[in-house]
Amino acid sequence: MPKHNVTILENGLKLILREDSRVDSVAVVVGVRAGSYYETKETAGIAHFLEHMLFEGTKKYPTAKSLAERIEAIGGYSTAYTDRGYVVYSVKVRAKHLNIALEYLSQIIFESKLEEKAINKEKRIVKEEISQMMDAPERAIWEKWMKWVWGNNHSLGRSILGDHKSIRKINKFELSKYLHRYYVPNNMTLAVVGNFSKSEVKTSIQKYFVINSAKKSINVTQQWVLPRKIFHTKLESFDALQVQMLCGFVTGISFSHKDRYIMQLITEILSGGVSARIFQKLVYELGIAYSVGAYDMQLNDTGIFFISGGVARENVDEAMKVIGDEIYNLRTIELTDEELLMAKERAITKFSFLAEKTDDLAGLYVIQQMREGKTFSIKELTENLMKVNSVDIKRVAQKYLCYSNLYIMLCGPVKKDGVKFINGMFDKLQ
Repeated sequence: MPKHNVTILENGLKLILREDSRVDSVAVVVGVRAGSYYETKETAGIAHFLEHMLFEGTKKYPTAKSLAERIEAIGGYSTAYTDRGYVVYSVKVRAKHLNIALEYLSQIIFESKLEEKAINKEKRIVKEEISQMMDAPERAIWEKWMKWVWGNNHSLGRSILGDHKSIRKINKFELSKYLHRYYVPNNMTLAVVGNFSKSEVKTSIQKYFVINSAKKSINVTQQWVLPRKIFHTKLESFDALQVQMLCGFVTGISFSHKDRYIMQLITEILSGGVSARIFQKLVYELGIAYSVGAYDMQLNDTGIFFISGGVARENVDEAMKVIGDEIYNLRTIELTDEELLMAKERAITKFSFLAEKTDDLAGLYVIQQMREGKTFSIKELTENLMKVNSVDIKRVAQKYLCYSNLYIMLCGPVKKDGVKFINGMFDKLQ
């Protein structure tokens, strides 16, 4: 399998190239170390808003339509998203159109117009996006949980989208200031994966991405201290057909933490497939949930593990008991070799499938580089997962999935006098 290589250009741009002649596509992904980590309460949502704005027209392609047609006319597609620590822009085209993809991304990142008319239009769009998110119970509970745990004065407690008040304050001056501060080569990673000539792509990168700019030091200055709560369960009562549950643990396992692969396998064991513990129990054995999942979120200097899903009001107690019992079992009973191997196979297969799509692999490389300052091959990721044993699983579950790290939120038709009862189900995790 072809290998990737990483170089740093004179202007600080980190470049990742991986040739693969077996495919007829090429993906170009640009990552910027920006996002909600770098926002204040007053500027909340500006990174995501800027991401929208960069598709509203550039110097060469002055309208959103003409910009979109540049890629769609050749059968390609582009995407973008904003996360807490980075913003990612991606283009995938047939191999012969690589030069167009590089030009397109260069136009977006370095030549956007940021016109007032478009800014006012995007304000309406983003406000609708915020409203849509809060109208979706399974998404809204996550936003509410983060705000409850971290508080609105910390970036983790604020939505990546911002809120209606902060969006109203956004203007061209603030967008330009944010763009010129963070969208500089030494704060970016560019990955090209697929069927291309290395010599030709380097020539194109010199043309479109060797931009002279002052090198800037970009740091997060927040204190990552978890606010402690008197109560570990919060109930938010309102009329709905289901109760949304979120059982979260603030683990502190960041993306560079030594236990991150172990926590990834714990996630697989609990809900990585139909046969995984919590999904099998709640959906197939008891039939009290349509979907439920466990998730491991690794952040800059902390980490969160949580289990979430929706159930009818009369099934809340039973569902919470199952979740508490399965976490307790991980802490007290060693896994069989068979169950651990199944979890490893699922996790490794997900990485392997990423390698089959040029855009997924390019995105993986970019995110790794921005997070950890280095990239890992699929082989290296596989080896790290294979090292984990059942003793590791039990140790990490005991250390991090404990009562002191636990924050439970229930939203929907719930009775507020149920806090002590829910707390009692998890006392055994102390």
